[in-house]
Amino acid sequence: MKMQVFILSAALAAFIPLAAQASQPPANPSSTSAAHLSNHDRLFLHTLASEDQSEINLAKLALQKSKNAQVQQYAKSKILAADPAMKQGAVQLAAQHHTAISSSPNQVQKAEYANLSNLAGSSFDRAYARYEGKQQAEDLIVVQDETHSAKDPQVGSYAQREVTPVQQAAQAAKQMANSMGTHPHP
Repeated sequence: MKMQVFILSAALAAFIPLAAQASQPPANPSSTSAAHLSNHDRLFLHTLASEDQSEINLAKLALQKSKNAQVQQYAKSKILAADPAMKQGAVQLAAQHHTAISSSPNQVQKAEYANLSNLAGSSFDRAYARYEGKQQAEDLIVVQDETHSAKDPQVGSYAQREVTPVQQAAQAAKQMANSMGTHPHP
C-alpha cells in the first residue's frame, strides 16, 4: 500500500509543472474575491476530477460487461451517486479560483480501462472488484490527507465534505472485492 501511495505521489508530483502551466489568469486582475490555488490544491482538484471521471467510465463499462448483481449495483452507485457530484465540485471550485483543471482520465486510468475492456464474465468482475477495492482505498488516503494539507480553506472544506462519500465507496468496494475472493491490497 505504501508503494502504491508513493507511486501515486510521484505521479502527482510529475503533474505539478503541467498544472502550473494550465492555470489561467483571472478574468478581472483587480478581483480579490477568488485567489489563485496553490499547486498542491490545484493538483488535488485535478486528481479528484480525473479519478472521478475514470470511475464513471469504468462503472459504465461494468454495467455493459457484468452480469453479477453486486457489481451492477456498485457500478450504478458510482454513476448515480457521489462521483459525478465530486467531479463537478472539483471543477467548479477550481473555476472559482480562476484555475482550469482537466477531468479527463490520465494514461494510467486509460490503460486500466483498456485492460478491463478486454475481459469478460467473472474474470471482468474479479478484476473490476480488485481494482475498485485498491483504488478507493488510495482515493480515501488522498482525500483525508488533503483535509490536513490544503492551502486554501475552501479546498480543505471541500476535501472534508468528500471524506464520508469516499469512505463509503471504499467500504463498498472492499466488500465487493472480498465477496469475490479478490484482494484489493497486495
